[in-house]
Amino acid sequence: MKWNEIVQIVLFFGLGIALTPPVGRFMAKVFKGEKTFLHPILSPVEKLVYRLTGVDPNEEMTWLNYFWAVLLFATVGFAADMAIFMTQKWLPMNPQHLDNCTWHLAFMQAWSFTCNADWQSYAGETTMSYFSQIFAIMVHQFLSGASGLAVLVAVARALSRASVKTIGNFWTDLTRGLLYFVIPISAVWSIPLVWQGVPQTFQPYQNASVMEPYTTQVQKTDDKGNNVTTNIQVVVSTPKLDAAGKPVMANGVAVMVDVP
Repeated sequence: MKWNEIVQIVLFFGLGIALTPPVGRFMAKVFKGEKTFLHPILSPVEKLVYRLTGVDPNEEMTWLNYFWAVLLFATVGFAADMAIFMTQKWLPMNPQHLDNCTWHLAFMQAWSFTCNADWQSYAGETTMSYFSQIFAIMVHQFLSGASGLAVLVAVARALSRASVKTIGNFWTDLTRGLLYFVIPISAVWSIPLVWQGVPQTFQPYQNASVMEPYTTQVQKTDDKGNNVTTNIQVVVSTPKLDAAGKPVMANGVAVMVDVP
């Protein structure tokens, strides 16, 4: 193992262990509704979300109501993603004119991002439009992560309470997880990405020209994608010989015979 690999492992586990106590205390305050250093900025946004959605942050749910809320949220998100993937051809932000996804690819990708697996079986640049990548994939990378965090918080409440009649409010936990944890971390992480010049554009794809053009041989295939093999017969011309082994002459010229 190289020294830089050892450094990466030490930093990964070292930072994870070092950040656990302060991050844990911060998250505990957030999901208890206590004030943090982000509340002066985000508390008005949180209250506005509750007002627009009609959610009472002080109203708690039973475990069954919490379960149905999670299931409803996941089902609506899954259906929305499938609809976007299967209609992206007619939606905006598709400068490459990419076709609609097949139902099985749309199903697999919608479920993958809804349950926060984020597993991809396609090349994004040749399959998904900008609209699909932003409003289906990227949105769920925030929402599915926050919903999973909310479920973990509900489980922690159930384990810590002597009487488990209620375990919190899913919509409140989802909102707080997004506003105080998922979005701030994403904003901080975007700084080095912008600093390093990671491309982000709505323009059509650019064709890059190589400095030194080259040619290569590609195997020829038929309509079914099978390799095509061509049988080549080599024919060699040789002088015709008589019984004595001498070339047969005609008008002073040796008679040639084609030998496969």
